[in-house]
Amino acid sequence: MLEPPKVDLPLQWNREANETMDNQQVITEEDKHWFGAIVDGEGCLTGGVRTRSDHKGQLNVRPAFQLANTDKAIIDECIRILSGCYIPHYVSYKEKPKHGKHTSNSSPYWTISVQGIKRIVLFLQIFAPYFRSNKAQKAAIILEYCQSRLSHNWHAAPFTVREIELISLLYNLNRRGSSENLRDYTRDPHKLGVR
Repeated sequence: MLEPPKVDLPLQWNREANETMDNQQVITEEDKHWFGAIVDGEGCLTGGVRTRSDHKGQLNVRPAFQLANTDKAIIDECIRILSGCYIPHYVSYKEKPKHGKHTSNSSPYWTISVQGIKRIVLFLQIFAPYFRSNKAQKAAIILEYCQSRLSHNWHAAPFTVREIELISLLYNLNRRGSSENLRDYTRDPHKLGVR
């Protein structure tokens, strides 16, 4: 598997800090295996492509992880594990829609997301070894992409040919059409500029 990039992260995000800080939850190997299984079954690893308004229409790829579920106990356990590993994340809640096609059989659900290059690197450094499905392949692609972006002025730098190839690989993996990949989405990488 690809060697994860080394990223200087604030102390509160550092895994080694878990052992030295008081009153912190201990995240076990069992927790990591459980979380890896949840990501394999319910999670989404993707590279969201968007236009940056502050750079005259330049496109940006934001690696992201998302997990949506209607079971609050699963969401709470995911939050506990992510928090225990010092991974910044966002949780949102969506009520049952009042109008539209899916009003009768839709349930309220929660979504957990981890977005951005440094956050995804931290997330994958901890959890990618526990993935068993094609999420392991996606994690390797995203880590290589992140390592490349972090190796130069990644906020404004044009995309390299290899970075376009990586996003294309991720795009194709997310578009296979199997039920496992229906929620995974990466915008067409052919619209990205190459340097």
